[in-house]
Amino acid sequence: MANHPQSAAFLRTRRYPALTDELLSRYNDERRSGGDLYAAKAIINDVDLDKLGIDSDNLTEDETAGHLVAVIEEALLYDYDLRYMPKEQFDPLYHAQWEDYRNERETVLANRDMRMFFNAPGSEPRYEVWGKLAYWTVDEATALSLGKDPQIVNERSMAPSKAKPGREFPPSAEFLDNSPFFHLYLQRRDMISRAHSYGVFGTHITPNSFLNWAQARHLSCPEQLLSVAGFESEPAVLSAEHEAALARISDLTGQLSEISAALVELRTSVDEIKPRRQVTLYKMILAMAVKHYQFGTRIGGRGTTSAIVSSADRVGYPVSTDAVHDVLESVRERLGFVQK
Repeated sequence: MANHPQSAAFLRTRRYPALTDELLSRYNDERRSGGDLYAAKAIINDVDLDKLGIDSDNLTEDETAGHLVAVIEEALLYDYDLRYMPKEQFDPLYHAQWEDYRNERETVLANRDMRMFFNAPGSEPRYEVWGKLAYWTVDEATALSLGKDPQIVNERSMAPSKAKPGREFPPSAEFLDNSPFFHLYLQRRDMISRAHSYGVFGTHITPNSFLNWAQARHLSCPEQLLSVAGFESEPAVLSAEHEAALARISDLTGQLSEISAALVELRTSVDEIKPRRQVTLYKMILAMAVKHYQFGTRIGGRGTTSAIVSSADRVGYPVSTDAVHDVLESVRERLGFVQK
């Protein structure tokens, strides 16, 4: 099975960077019309010959075209070999070249970023001024956390202009799209804006609240900013509060478990008292209350409750007056007992 043409083309251009797909397509079109030399001469002015190792200064036009034809044929043959190369050979080669390409591109973009206005001399903030302010705006917090002066790096200055591609200032959309710092700025600003909208910092973004938030999320901030802003890390305090909260939760959980167990036991006890047994129990209570404490008679009256409470105290099982009264009234209602 053949390898993907685009993958093969990528590897070919890594070896022959001056021979793009567009140039090779033109070469093939011209060759069908007038042959190899004719085709080479048709594209020769658009080819970076130095990248192909062709010293055109010491060669005639025909000699230069001849060398170009030879290199193109080598490139086309290499392309063919790549397409039908065994996968176990092709894949490691492709991934290694892709990693090299990505590293080279990152280096190029980083170097280009160094020429941008946000890395120009004077782009660093005056930490002794900004660090002493009572609060920062989202724009200011973003720029300061990246080590930039908010008056130079802000939402307005970082907005892509309608300038031609490649324009450094005001930066064109194409320029910023390929800027590592620009994407870092957008990401950082979005995080801070969302946190502020959610009320993470309170009403205002104070230096200490912001720096603690940034530290908790492992967002790097300049040491000068931490120092001048009087930053005081809160992890120890937060840890102590956290431990105390966990201990309180554990204690409440234990209490809840005990209460739940007691309720289950009580519910079981109540369920075990069947309706017939409840009636029997009420009758026994009524019989003893009438026999020994004149309950329901004119003689007993309110003294019945007090007498029962007194008896309970004497035998070591104290009960409250209200509890006795409630039980007696329940018995009266359940059995329909009428005072004599």
